[in-house]
Amino acid sequence: MERDLPIFPLELVLVPGEVLPLHIFEPRYQELLDRCVDGDEPFVLVLQDGDGLRDVGCTAEITDVLERFPDGRANILTLGREVVRLTRVHDEHAYRSAVVAALPDDPAEAPEDLQAQALAAFAGLVDELPDAQPDLPAPGPGLSYDLIARIDIGVDVKQQLLEDRDEARRQIGRAHV
Repeated sequence: MERDLPIFPLELVLVPGEVLPLHIFEPRYQELLDRCVDGDEPFVLVLQDGDGLRDVGCTAEITDVLERFPDGRANILTLGREVVRLTRVHDEHAYRSAVVAALPDDPAEAPEDLQAQALAAFAGLVDELPDAQPDLPAPGPGLSYDLIARIDIGVDVKQQLLEDRDEARRQIGRAHV
């Protein structure tokens, strides 16, 4: 199903299940925030860097407006929800928006042995990071995103994993870190 959503291009990547705090300060994104809050709709966070605007991003649900300032700025919490492809970008508002289509995983869940390997590799990585002790996620659909959201792997690798529609393949990549 295609739908038209506002897009928020940033030099970062959001994955399903990831919590991301944002400070909204530009007037065009204040307008985007108002649209999303008033219409109870998500926006699409999409990577934009030196290579341009990517065509795969993640919908971001606004879970909390933490603070609004008199000048329109705001601090918000978002939650990554669904991977989407931008099929048509347009500039009808101060911010850009796009017609987007959902990109489901195939398969949605990796085999149990692969999940166990990915979790073991993640636990080993955590043991090597003395200052970071992220909790271990539960196995199940979307495990790769649960792992990706817990460590900083860089935007290029994270974008590649976001674009890969095979949950098992994403976990193989994570299991061999």
